[in-house]
Amino acid sequence: MNQIDYSSPDLLRFPPPAYKANAENFWIGLGEGEIRLPYCQACDRWTWYPAPRCTTCGRASLEWRSAPTIGSIFSYTRVRRNFLPTDDVSVPYVVALVELDGVADVRLVMTVPESKEKELRVAAPVKVVIDRSGDHPVMYAELLT
Repeated sequence: MNQIDYSSPDLLRFPPPAYKANAENFWIGLGEGEIRLPYCQACDRWTWYPAPRCTTCGRASLEWRSAPTIGSIFSYTRVRRNFLPTDDVSVPYVVALVELDGVADVRLVMTVPESKEKELRVAAPVKVVIDRSGDHPVMYAELLT
C-alpha cells in the first residue's frame, strides 16, 4: 500500500471543477491568495455553496467577501481508497470539514497534510493555507498545535 507524504501540500493537486458562474469568484480569490465567500447583505449571513440567491432568505443580495483563514476541524475522515479521477494520489490521506472563525454555518472541505494521528481531532485549530505554486490554487488545513 502506498503511504502518504504528509509533508507535501501537493497531496491533491488535480484539476479543479469546471468554473461555474456562481463559484468563479471563489476560484479567483484562491488564485489571489484569499478565501472569498458569498455574504448576504439582506440577512447578514455567510452562505455556501455559491448560488445566485441567499440560501437563507432567498434574496439576490449576495456579495463576495474575504473570509478568515483561521478555523477549526468540524469533522474529518481518513481516506484509504482513492476515488479521485487521477491515479497518482497516495492513500491514506485526511479530508476535513473546516469551520472558519466568524463564518457561521459554512464548512469547507479540504485535506489535512502533515497530520499526526494524536494531534488530529474534532475542534483542533487550523490555519487554511492556499498553495498557488501549481497550475491552479489548492487549499489545505494546517494543524495549529
